[in-house]
Amino acid sequence: SAFHVTTDQEAVYVQDQWSFGRYRVLAALRHTDDKSFGGHSTGELAFGYEIGPRARVHASFATGFRAPDATDRFGPGGNPDLEPERSRNAEVGWRFRPTPEHTFSLAAFNNDIDNLITFVDPDGFENPLPGRNENLEEARVRGLEATHTWTGTRWIVETSIVAQSPENRATGRTLPRRARRHLSLRGSYRTGPL
Repeated sequence: SAFHVTTDQEAVYVQDQWSFGRYRVLAALRHTDDKSFGGHSTGELAFGYEIGPRARVHASFATGFRAPDATDRFGPGGNPDLEPERSRNAEVGWRFRPTPEHTFSLAAFNNDIDNLITFVDPDGFENPLPGRNENLEEARVRGLEATHTWTGTRWIVETSIVAQSPENRATGRTLPRRARRHLSLRGSYRTGPL
């Protein structure tokens, strides 16, 4: 079947940051007006404290809103009746820079998500019934992330390891297609002004 749907989203965003000696405070606010799902306000409040010249601790709390996009609603497995996701995120962390070349960080995070959009296949991917996107009423992703960044003259290499527990709160089961552990490696090279 064919769909003819126009989506339109407008947003206003403001952010400010203050420094008081060793303390840092960041506050951000965003209002999103989505034609299909109405107006929603989200925000973030973050605090940082420099323990010394090489270390810092931080804590933050944020809320989020994500409307289902056209692919979620009308693409393969699409569901035009999806509701938007709403989330709350809390994080605490520590950052240590023993030398200008090396930075280590460790963060613990908790994400609570209402109406998480996920693909559900009722009889498995090898059987005839087609799957489709559905909203999960409540989901939680908790975990730890450890990162090392090496900064050379031209190279920057970042290695990150995440161990997390992605949970469907209604069933207590692991969320589908969400890795419990993953490793990422990212590199960039500076060539003069580029």
